[in-house]
Amino acid sequence: MMKHLFLAVTIAGLALTANAQTEKARKTEGKESQIEKKKDYSAEQRAALATRRLASKLNFTNEQQRQSIEILTVRENARDAFKASKKDESAKVEWKKIKKESNEKFKSLLTDEQKQKWETLKAEKKAENKAKKGENKETEEEFHNFED
Repeated sequence: MMKHLFLAVTIAGLALTANAQTEKARKTEGKESQIEKKKDYSAEQRAALATRRLASKLNFTNEQQRQSIEILTVRENARDAFKASKKDESAKVEWKKIKKESNEKFKSLLTDEQKQKWETLKAEKKAENKAKKGENKETEEEFHNFED
């Protein structure tokens, strides 16, 4: 009787583990396909997408949306050039310069209330990214510990 109970619990545990792994794989697969789709977007499309997201959170006017798309398109084109250059030092300097300029231009088109909200959104995103990196680091450590 105990053997049957032990066998049933073991099978149930294995089934739950397999299901959890399948669910995690599905989530990862979805993120990878989103990333792949973004790679195919032009600089203008990425700028428009980012503007659309920000416009909904910061309540942009039509003029702010137009200016945001212009600013972010320049930035995305610079980012593409930086990536295409294999990230050499001169391209890195130029990328940082354009990134700083675009941030300043973007900030200048915001109202004081929008600036506060934007700073909050950036801080939340930074914390979220930091948490993700921490999760990835823990997973890597578990993997390396498993190999040992």
